[in-house]
Amino acid sequence: MKSIPRRAAIFALVGILAGCATNSFSTNATHGPSIRGSKVYAYSFLDLRDGDLGPTMVAQLHLQLTQSLASADVSLKVIRLKDSEAGRSFAFAHSGSSIESSFAIRRTIESNLLEERTHGTDYRLIIFPSSIELSDRWKRYTINWDLIDVKTGRRVWNSSSVGRHWTMLSIDEDPEVRAKIIVDGAIAEFKRSGLI
Repeated sequence: MKSIPRRAAIFALVGILAGCATNSFSTNATHGPSIRGSKVYAYSFLDLRDGDLGPTMVAQLHLQLTQSLASADVSLKVIRLKDSEAGRSFAFAHSGSSIESSFAIRRTIESNLLEERTHGTDYRLIIFPSSIELSDRWKRYTINWDLIDVKTGRRVWNSSSVGRHWTMLSIDEDPEVRAKIIVDGAIAEFKRSGLI
């Protein structure tokens, strides 16, 4: 009988923690190109901040984004920074200042151009954690999302998502729910912008 109140308290706490995560988007363009039926190669640099966002949450975000876009007839292939040779060497050698980060983005993309062509990529999606602020147990973050037309090299859509979550015990608390909040916001923004 003692385990029933304990379980109820745990479920209540999980519900409270899920309610302590938010995310909102701000898009510069009102309408982007439709990417339905396209192949998108995503470069996710979120693993630069695994220690702040949580590696399980980052992995969940990639998985959920891939699944959500697949249901909209978009083939998404995600490469994390640390999955590429250039990215791994950057991640282990540098602190991640903005100048070094822009260099890492360029080098990672350049080193994967052949893979992009092999994949038949139409668009390149760059997901980058532009800032993370820590305040007690709150983590506030801004993630930039840039969509590039591979044929022209032009950015055709971009957005920023601003979110926060409260961490009680570990950085990877409730990773599925936290990732879902970000992915649901991204998918809603893609739809609002006419991408899907």
